[in-house]
Amino acid sequence: ATATIHNHSVCFRLYPLFPFTFVSMVNWYYAMVQSINTKALLTLASVARRPYIASPHVHVPTISDVNYQSMRDHCGIRAVIFDKDNTITAPYETSVHERASLGLQNALDVFGHENV
Repeated sequence: ATATIHNHSVCFRLYPLFPFTFVSMVNWYYAMVQSINTKALLTLASVARRPYIASPHVHVPTISDVNYQSMRDHCGIRAVIFDKDNTITAPYETSVHERASLGLQNALDVFGHENV
C-alpha cells in the first residue's frame, strides 16, 4: 500500500497480492476447493513415501527401443506418459523426432490414443 496526501487528507492505494479483485479471489478459492484431485494427492503421498517408484528402472536410448507389448502383457502397464522435450521432440520443437516416431506409433498401437 502507498499513501499520498491530497487536500489535507490521506489517500491510500492498495496493491492486492493477486492480480484479481477480492470477489474474483473468493471465486478462485471456491473453484480450487471444488477441483481438488484427491486421487492425485494420494498418489503423490504414495510416491513421497516410496520415491523409488518414481525413478526409472530401465534406461533405453530412445522410446523406439521399448517393447510396449511386453509392458502391457507381462507387467500389467495400462498407459504411458511421455515428456515432450527430449523424449519425443527436440527441445522447443513441435514435430516428433525421427528416432522417436516409431516408438510413439508402437505405444499408440499397443495402448491406444486414450492411454498415451
